Amino acid sequence: MLFFDPFEYSCSPENPCPGCGFRTGFWLVLKGKISEGLQANFFVGPFLAFAALSVFDVGLCFFVFVRSHSAGVSSK
Repeated sequence: MLFFDPFEYSCSPENPCPGCGFRTGFWLVLKGKISEGLQANFFVGPFLAFAALSVFDVGLCFFVFVRSHSAGVSSK
């Protein structure tokens, strides 16, 4: 992958790569330290928002599925 990657990421405090601090930021947000987590890596916020919407969508689909199948069983 590094052979085909057109970008060179040099992880340094002056010029961090996009992935630097993601794990730390993720854990800080889960511990409730949201501002510190976003300072560690900005992409943590959009990632968690997307994950929350995905979980909500799966739950909604499951609810609709169960409701539609239970309505079909009770009408027999």
